[in-house]
Amino acid sequence: MTSWLAMPGIALLANLAACATGPSDGGTGPITGSAPRQVMLRSDPSIERHPNPDSTLLVAVVGVFDSTLHRAWQPSQILVESDRGAHRVDLIAPTYCLLPEGGGLPFPRDFTWWSCYGTGINTDRLLTPSRVREIETLIGGRLSEFLAFQTMPGGFYGFSGVIGEAATAEAQRRLSTLSEVTAAYRIEQTPFCILSDVVPPPPCPPWELALRIPFSFGPTPGGDTVAVSPTGWVRVTYTQLNGVSRTAQYNFGIP
Repeated sequence: MTSWLAMPGIALLANLAACATGPSDGGTGPITGSAPRQVMLRSDPSIERHPNPDSTLLVAVVGVFDSTLHRAWQPSQILVESDRGAHRVDLIAPTYCLLPEGGGLPFPRDFTWWSCYGTGINTDRLLTPSRVREIETLIGGRLSEFLAFQTMPGGFYGFSGVIGEAATAEAQRRLSTLSEVTAAYRIEQTPFCILSDVVPPPPCPPWELALRIPFSFGPTPGGDTVAVSPTGWVRVTYTQLNGVSRTAQYNFGIP
């Protein structure tokens, strides 16, 4: 699981379920995401703290048997709870989403591998915080990455939005219409088993779903942040297709 903790493409998904409902009206209404689907797990969930010692981020991962959700660009639901009263159902997304690639190549090169919810833009100027919030509202997402260009005006802005192939395509379309945008695209997320020139290549990552969970020891965390006490816990529960629940818990204050 540790590899997913460090991957910038595994972006914040908490509470995006609210953005994944309602009709798309051709430009300004909520973008419709893929309907969540529960599956059977091949192991219990896991939950770990990001390795950065100053991090206030947990990452929950569940392993699944096959690529059904990855090929369908489809999330599942997972319950997130804490000792300070958090109790919410979040969307947990595949770590990669796949689109068939023509040409008859063998797996894994018979697919292109993408972020299930990520879009990016290049701009001809730096955006103000209020403009970023407008764009987040436009696509039903959150800013997840930013990089200012060093040799020209503007920068790269990466967004985590609604999960789904059609949803990311619609977010890309909306972003491409903005006056300050010079390029808009979905985020490709090619695994090392394809990029490597080692023969034979390393194995591809297992089929997993991942969710980043920001947390705070403060009394009134905002947004998507989970309130937890310094010696408390955060627990995730995944209810499988057969109705059986599987749980993992992270305990704070324990070496």
